[in-house]
Amino acid sequence: MDNIIKMKGVEKIYGTNIKTQVLYDINLSFEAGSFNSIIGQSGSGKSTLLNIMGTLDNPTNGEVYINGKNTTEMTKNQLANLRNDMLGFIFQFHYLLPEFKVIENILMPHYIKGGQLTSDVEKRAEYLIDMLGLTKVKNNLATQLSGGQQQRTAIARALMNNPKVILADEPTGNLDSDTSEDVYNLLRDINKQFNTTFVIITHDQRIAEKADRIIEINDGRINMDFKR
Repeated sequence: MDNIIKMKGVEKIYGTNIKTQVLYDINLSFEAGSFNSIIGQSGSGKSTLLNIMGTLDNPTNGEVYINGKNTTEMTKNQLANLRNDMLGFIFQFHYLLPEFKVIENILMPHYIKGGQLTSDVEKRAEYLIDMLGLTKVKNNLATQLSGGQQQRTAIARALMNNPKVILADEPTGNLDSDTSEDVYNLLRDINKQFNTTFVIITHDQRIAEKADRIIEINDGRINMDFKR
């Protein structure tokens, strides 16, 4: 398979007078359609790595390629367009807009892209709502949902523009074990159905061990890279 993400010699240093290096010479590639987990202790550099991978942060040194394009050479507008077209994000905190309904939150990435609400777009949103078990609450405000429903809404929102890659930072961190398992199974189904590439940061060893590949980060370096 082709690599949809490639990181070459990526380093991250924070500060000017007092410098703190968080990532050291990271070389990683992810195949299209793969399901990957990244593990490591708090402060190991996992989230920084994911943010750089998702172009939310810039590397101090090195290059990041997404779908063959060198993101380190792109302007802010080009990066914003790339994120909206290619990437979906799922975080530990759902970041839903509380004043909007479930279906409106799910449609938000399409509106940000500047798209019109066509029948095809509505069908896409309804399909995601049905697939993620949100049909009965689609007209509820985000504040009227359970924790699991909020996270499933965030997943549907991440999928709205049909991204090639989903980057997830502790997506089950605020959920109980049964709901975590349900969310994981949903992500796996999405991976298989849409051939979506997943890179998931998790502290949940049970979730990590179910991935096709486990990468461990320790003190900003790759400590282990295991493929099943």
